[in-house]
Amino acid sequence: MSSVVSSKSPNVNMQEAEFGFSILFFLFSFGIIYPPQEFESVGLTINNVFSSYLGSSDIEFIQYHLRRTCLTLLIHSILPTLYVVCYYLKFGDIIEYNAEVFPIFVLWNFLIFFLMILPVISATVIYYWCKDNYANHPLAQNLQKYSRENWIQAARDINAENRRDNKLCMKTSAIHSVVATANWIMKVSYYSVSVAHQSDTALIAIRSDSHDLSEISTESVQFVNIKVKPTRVGVSEFIIRINALDFKTLQDRMMRPITILDGVTFSKTVIDRFIEVFKQQVLLNPTYTTDEVILDLCFACMQARPNVKLQKKCTNEFGNDDTNNEHGCTNCYCRPMWCVDCLAKWFASRQDQQEKEIWLQQKCSCPMCRAKFCILDVCYVELNR
Repeated sequence: MSSVVSSKSPNVNMQEAEFGFSILFFLFSFGIIYPPQEFESVGLTINNVFSSYLGSSDIEFIQYHLRRTCLTLLIHSILPTLYVVCYYLKFGDIIEYNAEVFPIFVLWNFLIFFLMILPVISATVIYYWCKDNYANHPLAQNLQKYSRENWIQAARDINAENRRDNKLCMKTSAIHSVVATANWIMKVSYYSVSVAHQSDTALIAIRSDSHDLSEISTESVQFVNIKVKPTRVGVSEFIIRINALDFKTLQDRMMRPITILDGVTFSKTVIDRFIEVFKQQVLLNPTYTTDEVILDLCFACMQARPNVKLQKKCTNEFGNDDTNNEHGCTNCYCRPMWCVDCLAKWFASRQDQQEKEIWLQQKCSCPMCRAKFCILDVCYVELNR
């Protein structure tokens, strides 16, 4: 009697084995479709495993993605069939046993037929795409709209621009990325690549949405949906979704400005709000007067002129004369090398990210000489006239 109670029935054990097998295969398939960082670190992705066949996206961008989209479609369509085959090899006895039940028999055979025909359908589509050197591929068909003779000429132009250092590549999600070159903007996904030439394309920010990173955190992340709307006949529009922090970066690379519709607002990040408060406080500080005209650019952003100088103006909590104390502010002898925005970002980056409310009360070190300073030691540069 006790042995009957303590042991599980064979049916329960087999159900647990079936469930465990299905979960493991689902996790494996999920890792292939949405490879986690662990898979990418060991090279267990489609792009890495078949890199010798795919080639390099940096050298032949279009040809690489023509091959990649076909290969990805084929492998993803095989996964359900692979599950059925492995399941049958491991649990064939159960299938034959359940075949005696007519509804289960019909359902199982219908499932097998559907999953077996899926790779055949995918292979037929891929064969059609690959005919005549990928002439029927949706990407090639799209590029044909930009070429009077052959889509290959447009592909060569994109490949040449993609080899340059000024291209912009942004991974916007697990399955999407955006590539912007001097004249083209492209959205790359698993099975397709949407392409538009910037000269006849309008970019419109149509929606923005914010999401909290966690229930206990005050920080949030904001995304912006941008419609890429080509005016060329036959070229379909598409939507790219990017982090709001990357919006300005993308806008700077575009030939045309991005139109922002009414109702699309950009929420300021913690860093942006801190920079505003930082600059307001610096306005209250004494200025640094110099006879030297500053012709250099900010060492950090290399865009703005240096407009702040660090010079000790505060009173240490240890007294004015105690400048050698490791906890107090010290004199900085560096010449003006930073703009106020970059110095504010540097100041924020050196603080405890969990105590944002007391950042302005803290100290930081000069990016060059490591002299300690606080917000009261940051002075705007003023030319002596």
